[in-house]
Amino acid sequence: SRSARVSRSTSTHGVPPIAPSSATIRMRSSLGLSAIPICCGRWTFRSHGRGGQCAKDLRRLVRRHGRQRVDDERWKIDCLSRFERQNALAIPFENLDALMGTRISLEPADVERKLLRQRRGGWCFEQNLLLGNALRALGFPVVDLAARVVWGRTADMVAPRTHRVLRVRAAERDWIVDVGFGGQTLTGVLDLAVEGAQPTPHEPFRLRQLGEERLMETQVRGEWLPMFRFDLHPQL
Repeated sequence: SRSARVSRSTSTHGVPPIAPSSATIRMRSSLGLSAIPICCGRWTFRSHGRGGQCAKDLRRLVRRHGRQRVDDERWKIDCLSRFERQNALAIPFENLDALMGTRISLEPADVERKLLRQRRGGWCFEQNLLLGNALRALGFPVVDLAARVVWGRTADMVAPRTHRVLRVRAAERDWIVDVGFGGQTLTGVLDLAVEGAQPTPHEPFRLRQLGEERLMETQVRGEWLPMFRFDLHPQL
């Protein structure tokens, strides 16, 4: 069982009605979370152009992950893997707003308020938006991708793009990061260049080429099950 993970419901992934806002950020010097000097502009974490507020909210995210700081010497793949794992432990998948008919906002400030200040969970568009913006602030190049969910279905079925996934550049390689797939959420990052099985703290996962798309699969009780398909074109 996935005992190290908080309990999550699995659900179909629907696209929320609000499109995410654009984000720009520039890292100016050191990346120590105790004092991150960031020029935010119209970014996220309630920045309003104030680097101090960005640093404060980044620290809040890391504290919710159960850490006090991340030393820049240990960043790159190790940092990326820990963020993926700690997000699964700290922030649950939640679709209560969709079930209750509550309007879901993907404005960064609204997502941060819900997941960090109110300490609630969220679904893929919220969770991967929050993590993607945090990783950008920490200096990682991040590309938002949109995937076609085929969980519980055949891998080649026709499906709309209803799942948000992140492509992150670290240590001169591209990695797939996803903290919003319900009960099968990744707890480790996947090397985009590897097609064989890749271990995580929980089940093995793998990426396979399927036509012009990549297919994400997870191994459950010895059987490889399809989760979603995606291409590498920026979508969000």
